[in-house]
Amino acid sequence: MADTAEFTSFQQLLARLPEDIATSFSNSQMSALEAALGNSGWQKKHPLDMRMRFGIGSKRFYTVLLAGQEKRPEGRRTYETSKQSQAVALVLAALLFCLQLAFLRHLF
Repeated sequence: MADTAEFTSFQQLLARLPEDIATSFSNSQMSALEAALGNSGWQKKHPLDMRMRFGIGSKRFYTVLLAGQEKRPEGRRTYETSKQSQAVALVLAALLFCLQLAFLRHLF
């Protein structure tokens, strides 16, 4: 059986299906799907997962900062970045993190 976080995501996946299809699965099919999704690492948590929505004028934006250990196989890595690009991305991520903290402190 998948853990609670994966089960919630599985339920969300079922909720996106047309009702007649979602209700057509047998109990054994549901268990097999849940086990397969749980074992695949679907919807795994990241150690650092910050999400924020904000508006500027009539436009809505969002930011997402995810970080964690690289676990994808070499074949799934579609690009490699230079050390300079990684440094710029790290500085931008740190700046974004600080801006999110400042925004949250302003709210509370």
